[in-house]
Amino acid sequence: MREAHEVDVVVWRYPDMCRHWGVSRATIERWVRRYEQSGEGIPVHRDPSGRPYWLAHEASGDAVGSSGTILRVKMKTDDRLAQLRRAARRGYRSA
Repeated sequence: MREAHEVDVVVWRYPDMCRHWGVSRATIERWVRRYEQSGEGIPVHRDPSGRPYWLAHEASGDAVGSSGTILRVKMKTDDRLAQLRRAARRGYRSA
């Protein structure tokens, strides 16, 4: 029987984050470094072997502020420039 304080938690790894946010693993790795250095961004947890993981309810963007914007993830200028460069290489006018 389940205790009253027990909750099901979904754990995400890199592929889940990449799929959900539509970004590369390198982008997620930058987010991890930023969170570990400054505490900004999506909370990152580590398993006993040191591999990062995320709790889906924290990483999915469900945590929105009163203004209706996602508080935990902000696209850095570098990320946006990388998107534009990739789009330009593929021949698109805008990303």
